Amino acid sequence: MNLMDMLSADPPSSLYSPQMNGVDTAYEDSKPRDPFAVSDEVLPDNAVCYLPTLLTRFQQSVVDLLLHLFSSELLNEVKSKRLRTSIDSLLESAPTTKENGLNTYEKISLLYEQLMKVNCNPSLLVDHFIPKKILLVETNERQTNLSGKSQLFNRIVDSLIDTKRYPEGFYMLVVAGSVKELELIEGLILGKRLYYENYSSAKLYDDKRPIPNLKAAINPESKLCLNLITSQQLYNNYLSASSTKSVDYNMIFSFDAELDVDIPSIQILRPNPQECPIFIPVPIYSIEHIAQQFPKPTSSLNFSNDTSDPMYKHKLKVIKALVVNKFHVREIDGANFFVDNYGSKMEKFKSWLEKSTVENPIKKYTEKVALTFTDDKLIKKLNICFTESINGGFDSLGDFDYKSYRSQIAEALHGKLFQIEETIAELNNNVIPEKRKYESSRQSHYDDDEDLISSGYRKLRKLSDEATVQEKTLCRIESDLVKVEEIQTEKQRRLDKLKEHTDHVHTEEDLQKQKASLEELHQELAKMTEEFDKLNQECETLRSSYQMSSATAVQLSSMLAQLKEKDSELNKKVNGQGLTSLPALMKKDALLNYESQLNRIQKENQFMSGLFNEKIDKLYKERQVVMETSNSGSSSRPSNRVSRSSTPL
Repeated sequence: MNLMDMLSADPPSSLYSPQMNGVDTAYEDSKPRDPFAVSDEVLPDNAVCYLPTLLTRFQQSVVDLLLHLFSSELLNEVKSKRLRTSIDSLLESAPTTKENGLNTYEKISLLYEQLMKVNCNPSLLVDHFIPKKILLVETNERQTNLSGKSQLFNRIVDSLIDTKRYPEGFYMLVVAGSVKELELIEGLILGKRLYYENYSSAKLYDDKRPIPNLKAAINPESKLCLNLITSQQLYNNYLSASSTKSVDYNMIFSFDAELDVDIPSIQILRPNPQECPIFIPVPIYSIEHIAQQFPKPTSSLNFSNDTSDPMYKHKLKVIKALVVNKFHVREIDGANFFVDNYGSKMEKFKSWLEKSTVENPIKKYTEKVALTFTDDKLIKKLNICFTESINGGFDSLGDFDYKSYRSQIAEALHGKLFQIEETIAELNNNVIPEKRKYESSRQSHYDDDEDLISSGYRKLRKLSDEATVQEKTLCRIESDLVKVEEIQTEKQRRLDKLKEHTDHVHTEEDLQKQKASLEELHQELAKMTEEFDKLNQECETLRSSYQMSSATAVQLSSMLAQLKEKDSELNKKVNGQGLTSLPALMKKDALLNYESQLNRIQKENQFMSGLFNEKIDKLYKERQVVMETSNSGSSSRPSNRVSRSSTPL
């Protein structure tokens, strides 16, 4: 390598090592990386997964528009690299400032920043906040048609709302790069059957009701709870203590592609990363997708904003790769994209949440990204992109400031909108009426053909019925013909036999033989007749005896049937429930008799005891009275002697 090649080439990576210029990380120009190189089966240790999504048609149009507006700067940079001399390369660090415009560094940085905003949501290009009334009246379809990330997020939220796999509730933390983007996300989920809380200061709807405890609730209205927060708030740990202590997040969805997962505030929320994976949507063949393929250098402390800054080289390299690879978007089947990658109704994605395994769907798109290319290919792609994709006659900006850039992009977007309105008006006024007229005429032809087919069908049905009748008649005639032919053949055979007999000459010997055979036959006939008579007599005798025996058998069989019926009745009585319960009933009856006798005897005993006690008490009282009356006489002679006479009963 000669001296001019060395001076004209890019500075080596050692120039930005930790020992040089205070830069902490080297800018490895020739060694791109692949952050999507995740195992096809298990999540990485930090449980961060990149989910592929699509750029909407509006996003693609805005990207083409931005690249077209900055086309002169990109082409000049590519062409100047070829014509660069050694002295120019030494003076490369001098910033090319303009009196009334932006320098090259600021232009490339502005383009990179605007492409990043479009990659998230084209509404972020608006410098001021969008009024809440406008966001609240936007339909869900119009919001999802603006951003591919919003489309994927909307599908994930709808699938989690409909699922019944989480009886204790599903908690998801949604991270956005800015408050404005968080408002757009809140406008997307408003009206859905879920609970959410926005931790930012700007809120579309401030619900004072607290979110219920989904684990303790028996039948909550929804099992999905979302917490919205910006990445800067998450870095500063702005989550309230009550929300972080009681919530175990099942998933973190980050709209910010550069989310730092190693900060303490995220690690506190994820004690076990595999149980709380982080999913980051990445539109394929977008600037985020391309930027992830190159190592991002740390920002230098030099604020001169010159073209020797590693961050400038990184942004320029990403934009060039974007121009080369953006044409791959045309090869994607947008209608079946989400079904192919995430399954019907996001079943694959829900299985990833349960099993902590990911099929890494973005890997097949990353393999098609071209990271090394020539300047001629880049210039060719720039010319194709800028001549075919932009309509309206807008030229590149050239030398401009931020105000002129904003006015030009607003005018271009207005022109694009006007073009869309003209296309819609053309379709409504010319194309659609013609198609309706053509469709009505085609439908009238269809009706005429249907009438013709129906009339032909009726004729065909009538002919088919007649053909069926004629076929049956033909079958019957053929069967009759076969019978007639058989009869005719049999008659012809007999006629031939008779003719044969009539034509034959009979001799005397033949006649004698026939007479002899005839006599023998008569004798045999007489014998057979005698035997037949004997057999008839024997048959009559046997018939009479059989009839007598059969009558006896019938009587015996009837008697046997009666005996069997009696036997079965006795068996039923013997084996029936009555006989089995008879001993118990007898025992019960005996007990009842004994109890009645016992009661009667007890009552008699009670009566006799009461009677005797009454008599005895009566006599005792009488005796006491006698004794008391006997003591009323003289005291010299005791008269209280009890009488010894027998006491009457």
